[in-house]
Amino acid sequence: MGLLSPARGETYVAPAGTVALAGRILAPFLAALAALPAAESAASPRLSALDAQLAPRAQHTAQRVSGPVLRRGLVWWTRLHGLLSLEVAGHFGAMGFDPALLYDTEVDALLDGRGTGTGTGTGTGEGTGEGAP
Repeated sequence: MGLLSPARGETYVAPAGTVALAGRILAPFLAALAALPAAESAASPRLSALDAQLAPRAQHTAQRVSGPVLRRGLVWWTRLHGLLSLEVAGHFGAMGFDPALLYDTEVDALLDGRGTGTGTGTGTGEGTGEGAP
């Protein structure tokens, strides 16, 4: 069972053209993430299990990235896509904060590895009270 979806055999399958287009769009994104430094600390059992689940799929990407790189891409994509989707739909309008600042803070957190299990420490942490000194 998925978190909010039916059993694995009943999931949505995109048309071949959509899959090809998504691959072309995500190729430079995954290439950029693959260029980031690898995690300095050992992965948790959950991260290791997720990396192992993603590894076969990762080998079908244009760059033949590793499971950890595909995980990083999945985390980045879902967090930033979700944030942008909420902004475009106007859900932040009445909340009284700058969505661009939230986006920048989220990118800094992702670069620092917070929430991705990577702990790369490459981001500035600007605006978050965390990050490189």
